[in-house]
Amino acid sequence: QWLTVLVNLLLMLVVGLVYYPLFAAITTKVQPSGSFFGLGFSIAFFVMTIGWLDECKKDSTTNYTGGDIAVALPTLVCLLVLIVYFARKLLYLLQALHNGYTAAEYFKREEMKKLERHELAYVSSLLKRSIHRPPVKQDDSLLPWWTRAGNAAVKYFNPYDRNDPFRYSLLFMCSILVGFIGVYMMFVVVMYLVIGIVYVDVVKPQKDGPFKELLNAISACVIVLAIVSFLGNILHTLHIIKSFKKHMKRMYRGETSFLPPAPTPVVQTLGTVRFLGYQAVYAILGFVWLQIVFSLVIVSLVILIWGAVNFKVVEDFVLSVIVTPAAVSVTIIITLRLFAMFVLTDPTSTKKAIVLKNQRVFHNFLYFMIFYNMMVGIFSALVRLIISLVFNFLMLGRINRPIMPSGWAEYDFGYSAYNAYLRVEVAHSHPCVLAFLSLVKEQTQREDRFQQLHSRKGIRNILGTQCTQQTTPQPDDLVMNFSGYHSSLS
Repeated sequence: QWLTVLVNLLLMLVVGLVYYPLFAAITTKVQPSGSFFGLGFSIAFFVMTIGWLDECKKDSTTNYTGGDIAVALPTLVCLLVLIVYFARKLLYLLQALHNGYTAAEYFKREEMKKLERHELAYVSSLLKRSIHRPPVKQDDSLLPWWTRAGNAAVKYFNPYDRNDPFRYSLLFMCSILVGFIGVYMMFVVVMYLVIGIVYVDVVKPQKDGPFKELLNAISACVIVLAIVSFLGNILHTLHIIKSFKKHMKRMYRGETSFLPPAPTPVVQTLGTVRFLGYQAVYAILGFVWLQIVFSLVIVSLVILIWGAVNFKVVEDFVLSVIVTPAAVSVTIIITLRLFAMFVLTDPTSTKKAIVLKNQRVFHNFLYFMIFYNMMVGIFSALVRLIISLVFNFLMLGRINRPIMPSGWAEYDFGYSAYNAYLRVEVAHSHPCVLAFLSLVKEQTQREDRFQQLHSRKGIRNILGTQCTQQTTPQPDDLVMNFSGYHSSLS
Protein backbone atom coordinates (compact mmCIF):
# COMPACT_ATOMS: atom_id res chain seq x y z
CA GLN A 1 0.00 0.00 0.00
CA TRP A 2 2.82 2.42 0.81
CA LEU A 3 4.41 1.62 -2.54
CA THR A 4 1.10 2.39 -4.28
CA VAL A 5 0.95 5.81 -2.59
CA LEU A 6 4.52 6.54 -3.68
CA VAL A 7 3.77 5.49 -7.25
CA ASN A 8 0.68 7.76 -7.36
CA LEU A 9 2.74 10.70 -6.11
CA LEU A 10 5.34 10.05 -8.80
CA LEU A 11 2.61 9.83 -11.45
CA MET A 12 1.30 13.23 -10.37
CA LEU A 13 4.84 14.59 -10.75
CA VAL A 14 5.07 13.02 -14.21
CA VAL A 15 1.85 14.74 -15.30
CA GLY A 16 3.27 18.05 -14.11
CA LEU A 17 6.52 17.47 -15.97
CA VAL A 18 4.67 16.63 -19.21
CA TYR A 19 2.96 20.03 -19.30
CA TYR A 20 5.78 21.98 -17.67
CA PRO A 21 7.20 23.22 -21.03
CA LEU A 22 3.99 25.16 -21.65
CA PHE A 23 4.17 26.72 -18.19
CA ALA A 24 7.83 27.65 -18.74
CA ALA A 25 7.11 29.14 -22.16
CA ILE A 26 4.31 31.35 -20.76
CA THR A 27 6.24 32.63 -17.74
CA THR A 28 9.78 32.91 -19.14
CA LYS A 29 11.31 36.30 -19.92
CA VAL A 30 13.75 34.79 -22.43
CA GLN A 31 12.15 35.89 -25.66
CA PRO A 32 11.56 35.12 -28.51
CA SER A 33 12.83 31.59 -27.82
CA GLY A 34 10.09 31.08 -25.21
CA SER A 35 7.34 31.94 -27.71
CA PHE A 36 8.81 29.63 -30.37
CA PHE A 37 9.12 26.85 -27.79
CA GLY A 38 5.57 27.31 -26.52
CA LEU A 39 4.09 27.46 -30.02
CA GLY A 40 5.83 24.23 -30.99
CA PHE A 41 4.68 22.37 -27.89
CA SER A 42 1.10 23.67 -28.23
CA ILE A 43 0.88 22.50 -31.83
CA ALA A 44 2.42 19.13 -30.91
CA PHE A 45 -0.06 18.56 -28.06
CA PHE A 46 -2.96 19.62 -30.29
CA VAL A 47 -1.96 17.20 -33.04
CA MET A 48 -1.49 14.39 -30.49
CA THR A 49 -4.98 14.99 -29.08
CA ILE A 50 -6.54 14.94 -32.56
CA GLY A 51 -4.65 11.73 -33.31
CA TRP A 52 -5.92 10.15 -30.10
CA LEU A 53 -9.51 11.02 -31.06
CA ASP A 54 -8.99 9.55 -34.52
CA GLU A 55 -7.61 6.31 -33.05
CA CYS A 56 -10.61 6.06 -30.72
CA LYS A 57 -12.92 6.51 -33.68
CA LYS A 58 -11.19 3.80 -35.73
CA ASP A 59 -11.01 1.32 -32.83
CA SER A 60 -13.77 -1.20 -33.42
CA THR A 61 -13.79 -2.34 -29.79
CA THR A 62 -14.66 1.14 -28.52
CA ASN A 63 -18.26 2.28 -28.35
CA TYR A 64 -17.61 5.64 -29.96
CA THR A 65 -20.62 7.85 -29.25
CA GLY A 66 -19.03 11.28 -29.03
CA GLY A 67 -18.05 10.97 -25.38
CA ASP A 68 -14.35 11.09 -26.26
CA ILE A 69 -14.85 14.40 -28.07
CA ALA A 70 -16.73 15.83 -25.09
CA VAL A 71 -13.91 14.77 -22.75
CA ALA A 72 -11.16 16.17 -25.01
CA LEU A 73 -12.99 19.40 -25.83
CA PRO A 74 -11.54 21.51 -22.94
CA THR A 75 -8.00 20.35 -23.83
CA LEU A 76 -8.47 21.28 -27.49
CA VAL A 77 -9.90 24.70 -26.64
CA CYS A 78 -7.06 25.50 -24.21
CA LEU A 79 -4.43 24.40 -26.74
CA LEU A 80 -6.04 26.55 -29.42
CA VAL A 81 -5.93 29.54 -27.08
CA LEU A 82 -2.23 28.91 -26.39
CA ILE A 83 -1.47 28.57 -30.11
CA VAL A 84 -3.17 31.90 -30.84
CA TYR A 85 -1.40 33.51 -27.85
CA PHE A 86 2.11 32.43 -28.89
CA ALA A 87 1.47 33.13 -32.58
CA ARG A 88 0.24 36.64 -31.72
CA LYS A 89 3.39 37.37 -29.70
CA LEU A 90 5.62 36.17 -32.53
CA LEU A 91 3.75 38.19 -35.16
CA TYR A 92 4.07 41.37 -33.08
CA LEU A 93 7.75 40.58 -32.57
CA LEU A 94 8.33 40.16 -36.31
CA GLN A 95 6.58 43.48 -36.92
CA ALA A 96 8.84 45.17 -34.35
CA LEU A 97 11.95 43.63 -35.91
CA HIS A 98 10.82 44.86 -39.29
CA ASN A 99 10.58 48.40 -37.85
CA GLY A 100 14.17 48.25 -36.59
CA TYR A 101 13.66 47.30 -32.93
CA THR A 102 15.41 44.47 -31.14
CA ALA A 103 13.58 41.66 -29.34
CA ALA A 104 14.74 42.82 -25.90
CA GLU A 105 13.56 46.38 -26.56
CA TYR A 106 10.18 45.19 -27.80
CA PHE A 107 9.40 42.92 -24.85
CA LYS A 108 10.61 45.55 -22.40
CA ARG A 109 8.22 48.03 -23.96
CA GLU A 110 5.36 45.52 -23.82
CA GLU A 111 5.99 44.90 -20.11
CA MET A 112 5.87 48.62 -19.39
CA LYS A 113 2.66 48.94 -21.42
CA LYS A 114 0.93 46.43 -19.16
CA LEU A 115 1.87 48.49 -16.13
CA GLU A 116 0.56 51.67 -17.70
CA ARG A 117 -2.71 50.20 -18.88
CA HIS A 118 -3.82 48.68 -15.58
CA GLU A 119 -2.05 49.82 -12.44
CA LEU A 120 -1.53 53.45 -13.43
CA ALA A 121 -5.00 53.68 -14.92
CA TYR A 122 -6.39 52.67 -11.53
CA VAL A 123 -4.25 55.29 -9.75
CA SER A 124 -5.27 57.90 -12.29
CA SER A 125 -8.94 57.18 -11.61
CA LEU A 126 -8.29 57.64 -7.88
CA LEU A 127 -6.49 60.96 -8.24
CA LYS A 128 -8.77 62.42 -10.86
CA ARG A 129 -10.23 65.67 -9.47
CA SER A 130 -12.73 66.53 -12.17
CA ILE A 131 -16.26 67.00 -10.88
CA HIS A 132 -18.79 64.53 -12.23
CA ARG A 133 -22.50 64.79 -11.88
CA PRO A 134 -23.96 61.94 -9.86
CA PRO A 135 -25.60 59.35 -12.09
CA VAL A 136 -29.35 59.54 -12.31
CA LYS A 137 -30.90 56.43 -10.82
CA GLN A 138 -33.54 54.85 -12.98
CA ASP A 139 -36.86 53.90 -11.45
CA ASP A 140 -37.21 50.16 -12.03
CA SER A 141 -40.59 49.92 -10.36
CA LEU A 142 -42.35 50.68 -13.68
CA LEU A 143 -40.54 47.86 -15.50
CA PRO A 144 -42.00 44.35 -15.81
CA TRP A 145 -40.99 41.84 -13.15
CA TRP A 146 -38.95 39.71 -15.58
CA THR A 147 -36.95 42.78 -16.63
CA ARG A 148 -36.24 43.67 -13.00
CA ALA A 149 -35.23 40.07 -12.28
CA GLY A 150 -32.89 40.05 -15.29
CA ASN A 151 -31.27 43.34 -14.28
CA ALA A 152 -30.77 42.06 -10.72
CA ALA A 153 -29.22 38.82 -12.00
CA VAL A 154 -26.83 40.68 -14.30
CA LYS A 155 -25.84 43.03 -11.47
CA TYR A 156 -25.27 40.10 -9.12
CA PHE A 157 -23.38 37.72 -11.44
CA ASN A 158 -21.71 39.88 -14.09
CA PRO A 159 -17.97 40.15 -13.18
CA TYR A 160 -16.99 42.38 -16.11
CA ASP A 161 -17.07 46.16 -16.35
CA ARG A 162 -15.41 47.76 -19.36
CA ASN A 163 -14.92 51.07 -17.53
CA ASP A 164 -13.17 49.42 -14.57
CA PRO A 165 -9.34 49.32 -14.79
CA PHE A 166 -9.18 46.35 -12.41
CA ARG A 167 -7.33 43.30 -13.75
CA TYR A 168 -7.78 39.80 -12.37
CA SER A 169 -4.61 37.98 -11.38
CA LEU A 170 -3.40 35.12 -13.55
CA LEU A 171 -3.30 32.65 -10.65
CA PHE A 172 -6.91 33.35 -9.70
CA MET A 173 -8.22 32.99 -13.25
CA CYS A 174 -6.23 29.76 -13.74
CA SER A 175 -7.79 28.30 -10.59
CA ILE A 176 -11.27 29.29 -11.80
CA LEU A 177 -10.62 27.78 -15.24
CA VAL A 178 -9.23 24.50 -13.86
CA GLY A 179 -12.20 24.17 -11.49
CA PHE A 180 -14.68 24.82 -14.30
CA ILE A 181 -13.01 22.24 -16.55
CA GLY A 182 -13.17 19.70 -13.72
CA VAL A 183 -16.87 20.39 -13.16
CA TYR A 184 -17.49 20.04 -16.90
CA MET A 185 -15.70 16.66 -16.94
CA MET A 186 -17.78 15.42 -13.99
CA PHE A 187 -20.95 16.62 -15.74
CA VAL A 188 -19.98 14.63 -18.85
CA VAL A 189 -19.30 11.55 -16.70
CA VAL A 190 -22.69 11.82 -14.95
CA MET A 191 -24.55 12.20 -18.25
CA TYR A 192 -22.66 9.26 -19.74
CA LEU A 193 -23.38 7.03 -16.73
CA VAL A 194 -27.08 7.88 -16.61
CA ILE A 195 -27.85 7.96 -20.34
CA GLY A 196 -25.23 5.65 -21.81
CA ILE A 197 -25.19 2.93 -19.16
CA VAL A 198 -28.15 3.07 -16.76
CA TYR A 199 -30.84 3.97 -19.28
CA VAL A 200 -29.56 1.81 -22.16
CA ASP A 201 -28.45 -1.27 -20.19
CA VAL A 202 -30.90 -1.25 -17.24
CA VAL A 203 -34.06 0.69 -18.03
CA LYS A 204 -34.65 -0.22 -21.68
CA PRO A 205 -34.54 -4.02 -21.26
CA GLN A 206 -37.24 -3.88 -18.56
CA LYS A 207 -40.79 -4.82 -19.42
CA ASP A 208 -43.50 -2.18 -19.36
CA GLY A 209 -44.92 -1.75 -15.91
CA PRO A 210 -44.72 0.25 -12.65
CA PHE A 211 -41.07 -0.66 -12.04
CA LYS A 212 -39.98 0.62 -15.46
CA GLU A 213 -41.94 3.84 -14.86
CA LEU A 214 -40.08 4.24 -11.56
CA LEU A 215 -36.70 3.79 -13.26
CA ASN A 216 -37.66 6.26 -16.01
CA ALA A 217 -38.70 8.85 -13.42
CA ILE A 218 -35.46 8.41 -11.43
CA SER A 219 -33.29 8.71 -14.58
CA ALA A 220 -35.13 11.83 -15.72
CA CYS A 221 -34.78 13.43 -12.27
CA VAL A 222 -31.05 12.72 -12.12
CA ILE A 223 -30.49 14.15 -15.62
CA VAL A 224 -32.46 17.32 -14.84
CA LEU A 225 -30.64 17.69 -11.54
CA ALA A 226 -27.23 17.31 -13.25
CA ILE A 227 -28.10 20.05 -15.74
CA VAL A 228 -29.40 22.35 -13.00
CA SER A 229 -26.31 21.70 -10.86
CA PHE A 230 -23.99 22.46 -13.78
CA LEU A 231 -25.75 25.72 -14.61
CA GLY A 232 -25.80 26.66 -10.91
CA ASN A 233 -22.06 26.01 -10.72
CA ILE A 234 -21.52 28.42 -13.61
CA LEU A 235 -23.48 31.12 -11.78
CA HIS A 236 -21.52 30.40 -8.58
CA THR A 237 -18.26 30.74 -10.51
CA LEU A 238 -19.30 34.12 -11.93
CA HIS A 239 -20.28 35.31 -8.46
CA ILE A 240 -16.93 34.14 -7.02
CA ILE A 241 -15.09 36.17 -9.67
CA LYS A 242 -17.14 39.26 -8.88
CA SER A 243 -16.67 38.77 -5.12
CA PHE A 244 -12.91 38.49 -5.63
CA LYS A 245 -12.85 41.85 -7.41
CA LYS A 246 -14.96 43.45 -4.69
CA HIS A 247 -12.73 42.07 -1.94
CA MET A 248 -9.56 43.18 -3.72
CA LYS A 249 -10.89 46.72 -4.12
CA ARG A 250 -11.88 46.90 -0.48
CA MET A 251 -8.40 45.79 0.52
CA TYR A 252 -6.90 48.38 -1.83
CA ARG A 253 -8.72 50.95 0.29
CA GLY A 254 -7.37 49.38 3.48
CA GLU A 255 -10.61 47.67 4.57
CA THR A 256 -10.01 44.30 6.18
CA SER A 257 -12.96 44.12 8.58
CA PHE A 258 -14.72 41.53 6.42
CA LEU A 259 -11.78 39.10 6.80
CA PRO A 260 -10.61 37.09 9.82
CA PRO A 261 -7.48 38.31 11.64
CA ALA A 262 -4.33 38.18 9.57
CA PRO A 263 -2.35 34.96 10.07
CA THR A 264 1.43 34.74 10.30
CA PRO A 265 3.52 35.36 7.14
CA VAL A 266 4.36 31.66 6.91
CA VAL A 267 0.67 30.72 7.01
CA GLN A 268 -0.14 33.36 4.36
CA THR A 269 2.55 32.03 2.03
CA LEU A 270 1.41 28.45 2.56
CA GLY A 271 -2.23 29.43 1.97
CA THR A 272 -1.30 31.11 -1.31
CA VAL A 273 0.46 27.93 -2.44
CA ARG A 274 -2.64 25.89 -1.57
CA PHE A 275 -5.17 28.27 -3.11
CA LEU A 276 -4.90 27.10 -6.73
CA GLY A 277 -5.51 23.44 -5.91
CA TYR A 278 -8.10 24.17 -3.24
CA GLN A 279 -10.21 26.37 -5.52
CA ALA A 280 -10.28 23.78 -8.30
CA VAL A 281 -10.96 20.80 -6.01
CA TYR A 282 -13.62 22.63 -3.98
CA ALA A 283 -15.50 23.50 -7.16
CA ILE A 284 -15.38 19.88 -8.38
CA LEU A 285 -16.32 18.36 -5.02
CA GLY A 286 -19.08 20.93 -4.58
CA PHE A 287 -20.67 19.77 -7.81
CA VAL A 288 -20.16 16.07 -6.98
CA TRP A 289 -21.56 16.30 -3.45
CA LEU A 290 -24.47 18.42 -4.61
CA GLN A 291 -25.25 15.88 -7.30
CA ILE A 292 -25.00 12.89 -4.95
CA VAL A 293 -27.01 14.34 -2.05
CA PHE A 294 -29.74 15.91 -4.15
CA SER A 295 -29.99 12.75 -6.27
CA LEU A 296 -30.49 10.69 -3.11
CA VAL A 297 -33.15 13.13 -1.89
CA ILE A 298 -34.98 13.18 -5.22
CA VAL A 299 -34.76 9.39 -5.60
CA SER A 300 -36.12 8.93 -2.06
CA LEU A 301 -39.04 11.26 -2.75
CA VAL A 302 -39.81 9.51 -6.05
CA ILE A 303 -39.70 6.09 -4.38
CA LEU A 304 -41.97 7.27 -1.54
CA ILE A 305 -44.51 8.76 -3.96
CA TRP A 306 -44.37 5.70 -6.20
CA GLY A 307 -44.74 3.37 -3.21
CA ALA A 308 -47.60 5.40 -1.75
CA VAL A 309 -49.45 5.19 -5.05
CA ASN A 310 -48.90 1.45 -5.59
CA PHE A 311 -48.70 -0.01 -2.06
CA LYS A 312 -51.05 0.54 0.88
CA VAL A 313 -48.36 -0.13 3.52
CA VAL A 314 -46.11 2.60 2.17
CA GLU A 315 -49.05 5.00 2.00
CA ASP A 316 -49.88 4.38 5.68
CA PHE A 317 -46.24 4.84 6.64
CA VAL A 318 -45.97 8.16 4.79
CA LEU A 319 -49.22 9.45 6.31
CA SER A 320 -48.42 8.43 9.88
CA VAL A 321 -44.70 9.25 10.06
CA ILE A 322 -44.24 12.18 7.68
CA VAL A 323 -47.47 13.89 6.67
CA THR A 324 -49.34 13.91 10.01
CA PRO A 325 -46.51 15.35 12.22
CA ALA A 326 -45.65 17.91 9.57
CA ALA A 327 -49.29 18.99 9.21
CA VAL A 328 -49.71 19.31 12.99
CA SER A 329 -46.50 21.35 13.30
CA VAL A 330 -47.47 23.69 10.48
CA THR A 331 -50.97 24.15 11.96
CA ILE A 332 -49.54 25.03 15.39
CA ILE A 333 -47.07 27.48 13.85
CA ILE A 334 -49.81 29.27 11.89
CA THR A 335 -52.10 29.35 14.94
CA LEU A 336 -49.36 30.82 17.14
CA ARG A 337 -48.64 33.44 14.53
CA LEU A 338 -52.26 34.55 14.28
CA PHE A 339 -52.77 34.48 18.08
CA ALA A 340 -49.64 36.57 18.68
CA MET A 341 -50.66 39.02 15.96
CA PHE A 342 -54.30 39.66 16.97
CA VAL A 343 -54.52 38.72 20.69
CA LEU A 344 -51.19 39.24 22.44
CA THR A 345 -49.45 42.11 20.63
CA ASP A 346 -50.84 45.65 20.66
CA PRO A 347 -51.14 47.26 17.18
CA THR A 348 -49.18 50.31 18.40
CA SER A 349 -46.05 48.20 19.00
CA THR A 350 -42.87 48.98 17.11
CA LYS A 351 -39.57 47.16 16.73
CA LYS A 352 -38.05 49.13 19.61
CA ALA A 353 -41.11 49.25 21.87
CA ILE A 354 -43.22 46.06 22.16
CA VAL A 355 -46.58 46.51 23.88
CA LEU A 356 -48.55 43.49 25.20
CA LYS A 357 -52.32 43.72 25.46
CA ASN A 358 -52.66 41.48 28.53
CA GLN A 359 -49.63 40.13 30.37
CA ARG A 360 -51.71 37.64 32.43
CA VAL A 361 -53.11 36.03 29.28
CA PHE A 362 -49.63 36.05 27.80
CA HIS A 363 -48.11 34.14 30.77
CA ASN A 364 -50.91 31.56 30.83
CA PHE A 365 -50.65 31.06 27.10
CA LEU A 366 -46.87 30.70 27.44
CA TYR A 367 -47.29 27.95 30.07
CA PHE A 368 -49.71 25.81 28.07
CA MET A 369 -47.80 26.19 24.79
CA ILE A 370 -44.64 24.65 26.28
CA PHE A 371 -45.96 21.14 25.61
CA TYR A 372 -47.08 21.93 22.08
CA ASN A 373 -43.80 23.65 21.25
CA MET A 374 -41.88 20.54 22.30
CA MET A 375 -43.45 18.66 19.39
CA VAL A 376 -43.01 21.65 17.10
CA GLY A 377 -39.39 21.82 18.23
CA ILE A 378 -38.73 18.33 16.87
CA PHE A 379 -40.00 19.42 13.46
CA SER A 380 -38.08 22.70 13.75
CA ALA A 381 -34.84 20.86 14.61
CA LEU A 382 -35.21 18.63 11.56
CA VAL A 383 -35.88 21.65 9.35
CA ARG A 384 -32.87 23.43 10.85
CA LEU A 385 -30.66 20.41 10.12
CA ILE A 386 -31.94 20.11 6.55
CA ILE A 387 -31.48 23.83 5.85
CA SER A 388 -27.95 23.82 7.28
CA LEU A 389 -27.04 20.77 5.19
CA VAL A 390 -28.50 22.31 2.04
CA PHE A 391 -26.68 25.61 2.52
CA ASN A 392 -23.41 23.88 3.42
CA PHE A 393 -23.59 21.73 0.30
CA LEU A 394 -24.46 24.77 -1.79
CA MET A 395 -21.56 26.76 -0.32
CA LEU A 396 -19.00 23.94 -0.45
CA GLY A 397 -17.82 24.99 -3.91
CA ARG A 398 -17.62 28.67 -2.93
CA ILE A 399 -14.24 29.11 -1.33
CA ASN A 400 -14.78 32.87 -0.89
CA ARG A 401 -17.34 32.30 1.90
CA PRO A 402 -16.76 30.42 5.16
CA ILE A 403 -19.10 27.58 6.07
CA MET A 404 -18.07 27.79 9.73
CA PRO A 405 -19.84 30.19 12.13
CA SER A 406 -18.32 33.50 13.13
CA GLY A 407 -15.16 33.06 15.17
CA TRP A 408 -14.41 29.61 13.73
CA ALA A 409 -13.51 30.61 10.17
CA GLU A 410 -9.85 29.70 10.69
CA TYR A 411 -10.87 26.03 10.80
CA ASP A 412 -12.31 26.31 7.31
CA PHE A 413 -9.12 25.48 5.41
CA GLY A 414 -10.48 26.54 2.03
CA TYR A 415 -11.54 29.98 3.24
CA SER A 416 -8.25 30.35 5.13
CA ALA A 417 -6.37 29.74 1.88
CA TYR A 418 -8.56 32.35 0.15
CA ASN A 419 -7.90 34.83 2.97
CA ALA A 420 -4.13 34.25 2.74
CA TYR A 421 -4.14 34.60 -1.04
CA LEU A 422 -6.03 37.90 -0.87
CA ARG A 423 -3.50 39.37 1.55
CA VAL A 424 -0.46 38.20 -0.44
CA GLU A 425 -1.97 39.36 -3.73
CA VAL A 426 -2.71 42.84 -2.38
CA ALA A 427 0.77 43.09 -0.82
CA HIS A 428 2.49 42.33 -4.14
CA SER A 429 0.16 43.89 -6.71
CA HIS A 430 -1.27 47.04 -5.13
CA PRO A 431 -1.62 49.56 -8.00
CA CYS A 432 -0.65 52.57 -5.88
CA VAL A 433 2.54 50.89 -4.69
CA LEU A 434 3.49 49.76 -8.21
CA ALA A 435 2.81 53.20 -9.67
CA PHE A 436 4.88 54.85 -6.94
CA LEU A 437 7.81 52.48 -7.52
CA SER A 438 7.59 53.08 -11.27
CA LEU A 439 7.76 56.84 -10.77
CA VAL A 440 10.70 56.45 -8.38
CA LYS A 441 12.49 54.27 -10.91
CA GLU A 442 11.86 56.82 -13.66
CA GLN A 443 13.16 59.65 -11.50
CA THR A 444 16.27 57.64 -10.62
CA GLN A 445 16.98 56.94 -14.28
CA ARG A 446 16.50 60.61 -15.09
CA GLU A 447 19.00 61.64 -12.42
CA ASP A 448 21.50 59.08 -13.73
CA ARG A 449 21.19 60.54 -17.23
CA PHE A 450 21.65 64.02 -15.84
CA GLN A 451 24.85 63.01 -14.08
CA GLN A 452 26.08 61.23 -17.21
CA LEU A 453 25.38 64.32 -19.27
CA HIS A 454 27.73 66.45 -17.10
CA SER A 455 30.60 63.97 -17.23
CA ARG A 456 33.22 63.83 -19.94
CA LYS A 457 32.40 60.27 -20.77
CA GLY A 458 28.74 61.11 -21.09
CA ILE A 459 29.45 64.06 -23.40
CA ARG A 460 31.64 61.88 -25.64
CA ASN A 461 28.94 59.20 -25.78
CA ILE A 462 26.30 61.76 -26.70
CA LEU A 463 28.49 63.36 -29.39
CA GLY A 464 29.42 59.93 -30.75
CA THR A 465 25.84 58.72 -31.01
CA GLN A 466 24.26 61.96 -32.20
CA CYS A 467 24.13 60.86 -35.82
CA THR A 468 22.77 57.42 -35.08
CA GLN A 469 19.98 58.84 -32.94
CA GLN A 470 18.52 60.60 -35.98
CA THR A 471 18.15 57.37 -37.96
CA THR A 472 17.83 54.49 -35.45
CA PRO A 473 15.46 54.39 -32.50
CA GLN A 474 17.24 54.14 -29.16
CA PRO A 475 16.28 51.73 -26.39
CA ASP A 476 15.40 54.61 -24.07
CA ASP A 477 12.77 55.78 -26.53
CA LEU A 478 11.10 52.39 -26.39
CA VAL A 479 10.75 52.33 -22.60
CA MET A 480 7.41 53.55 -21.37
CA ASN A 481 7.78 57.16 -20.31
CA PHE A 482 5.89 57.79 -17.11
CA SER A 483 6.51 61.54 -17.11
CA GLY A 484 3.29 62.14 -19.01
CA TYR A 485 1.36 60.18 -16.46
CA HIS A 486 3.26 61.89 -13.67
CA SER A 487 2.30 65.33 -14.94
CA SER A 488 -1.33 64.26 -15.51
CA LEU A 489 -1.57 62.78 -12.03
CA SER A 490 -0.06 65.96 -10.52
